Amino acid sequence: MTELAKAAHSVYGAVVDEGSHRSTYGAVDKADELVARPAGVGTRVARVAKEARPAVGAALFRLTTYACLGLLGYAVAYARRKGAIELYSDRAALREGVQRYCEDGVCVIASNRYERDLGRPIANGLYEGIILELFQETRLEANDAESCEVSEELVVVDRGGCELDVMATRVGSYWLSATTATGMIVEFELVGKYVRREIRDLASDDRARFIDAIAVTHAVPDAVGRQKYGARYRSTDWFTTQHQFWSASRSCDHWHAGSGFLNMHASFTRRYEQTLQAIDERVVVAYWDFTIEDATRDCCFAESVLWSSDWFSTVEPNNSLNILDSGRFAFLPIRKSTRVEMQDRNAYGLLTVPWNTNPSPFLTRSQQVYGLANVVNVPHFGCAEFSGVMSSSRAYGLAMNSIASTLHSPVHGMIGGYWNYVPEIEAEQGSFNEHMYNVSSASNAITKMLWRMGIVECPKFCAPDTPAVDCTCNLSRPRLEKHYSGLSAWDILNTTGALSLYSAMAGATFDDSNHNSSIWDIVLRQVANGGHVGTATTDGSPTDPTFWLIHGMQERFLQQLRFLNDTGLWYFDQTWQVVTGNNFYYDWSNATRSEDIPYKNKSATCSGHRENDIIPFANILEDQPKPFLTNLEYYNMTKAFSPHLPYVYDQLLNWTQCGWAFGLDLEGSSNP
Repeated sequence: MTELAKAAHSVYGAVVDEGSHRSTYGAVDKADELVARPAGVGTRVARVAKEARPAVGAALFRLTTYACLGLLGYAVAYARRKGAIELYSDRAALREGVQRYCEDGVCVIASNRYERDLGRPIANGLYEGIILELFQETRLEANDAESCEVSEELVVVDRGGCELDVMATRVGSYWLSATTATGMIVEFELVGKYVRREIRDLASDDRARFIDAIAVTHAVPDAVGRQKYGARYRSTDWFTTQHQFWSASRSCDHWHAGSGFLNMHASFTRRYEQTLQAIDERVVVAYWDFTIEDATRDCCFAESVLWSSDWFSTVEPNNSLNILDSGRFAFLPIRKSTRVEMQDRNAYGLLTVPWNTNPSPFLTRSQQVYGLANVVNVPHFGCAEFSGVMSSSRAYGLAMNSIASTLHSPVHGMIGGYWNYVPEIEAEQGSFNEHMYNVSSASNAITKMLWRMGIVECPKFCAPDTPAVDCTCNLSRPRLEKHYSGLSAWDILNTTGALSLYSAMAGATFDDSNHNSSIWDIVLRQVANGGHVGTATTDGSPTDPTFWLIHGMQERFLQQLRFLNDTGLWYFDQTWQVVTGNNFYYDWSNATRSEDIPYKNKSATCSGHRENDIIPFANILEDQPKPFLTNLEYYNMTKAFSPHLPYVYDQLLNWTQCGWAFGLDLEGSSNP
């Protein structure tokens, strides 16, 4: 076997094409991509290849490399798949709470306080190498070695032969050199990364630093923060404005309801993480495994430790305005918008969406949706829903739509709630019965869509002392009379596509056979009114600190799908597909009169969801080839364990509430 083949064989699944969004089991057909691969697992292959190049002509080198890798492709794929299946079946090995990596008869065992206390290695031990969690003391032990040396950059806290306690303080590669009794020197690469952990698993000191840094972004404005913390600092108001700018456009939603959903939110969260790390370099964004709360929602959602006064404060404010009035984040202000565009403010000038005419200048939350309890009526977002999306969405575009609508939106709605509904709703709740939520839960999304279509108009300005009842969105009578004359309320909702936004709404048992029922008049009036929406449920949701906990779950889920596909255990088509559902593009350029409606361009794709659309945040990954990346470039650089990602998730395949890969039978599931 050639040296190149031996090196490739020794690293097994390291021989993959990092530049492809396709499944990576199969032959690698570009030696240059392998040689140029950034430092990480597989550097031994790259090193041998580089050393081999001067010894042979370029043509011979390429021919030899292609031949070796072509033959090894299937063997590598088999080894990766077999190893993953064995690891899946031998869960006891994962519970040791250590990372283990062996080379040439020498094994390095690594663990930090989290791995030892929780009894599980970083990323469930699935990384082929050793990860040093930044700013955490990691205990390294090299078996069958007489002496060890490590990178000078590592902070060596304690040293005793080949038992070392070290601390990494930057993202990137380090090394450990072990010398055996025979004098053989074995080198190991160690990779420093941040580790994103579930908020409850954080040690009290790390959790306090995280929440403290969030509080700084609410208290310190941009100019002051950049002067104090550096150029990467941005305030919460900046992030809220960004999210609202891209989401609340009257033409379409550039960040939701489409293929770009997760890219945009993952990169947005990473940009916020950079701000937190400008404040305190030890901080990493935590995530919230909300499947835990979902499992006990009927009795205990509001009692979760997340809503402790020194964590993220209650979800049940004790006042009629639903203002968060107690705990660490009590009376967080909703700032006045400095912009004049309607998508950046409501009629009171507050930094929230136009169709949310809530006059409160403070963060609001409610555990009710138009008088009905969230825990009963908000769609579930638990283990069954994750498993269902995984089983039914085997292609990227479909998965993005399902993740956004099923595993994301209900979580925001559960925290924010809705209120200030038209009086007839309360009177008719007996008729609507449990299906009332089918109207109210979709109200925000339907109001948003009808506003884009011009059927709903919202006031541009209301004085601070204007009563809420006199400052509401309403149906645009001139447009209805011109374009929907003679149609019943049900016909308008059906014709506009409002009913299809929430399919259960059209299939509810309350008298929907009578399309002229007065109930549908109430529904149309309510979705036109918009009501008042809790902060977490609007496009101004980054003002609620819980925003930053939510999207790690979806990113982690996508990383799982990609990892299982790459190991051959699950089929997931990663071809970029533009799927936007009801997120059509509305062209307002010729709608100049009060009765004009925008052109609904079904053939146009909302920017932000195409593969070549730009991620609007610069330099958020490691070793980016250029400041701004396209959707596809970002996607290719952010699979689990990518050298471009400065972080990994603490658990990749194991879910605390849902078990290993949601209990799905992975073996034999690789075919569509």
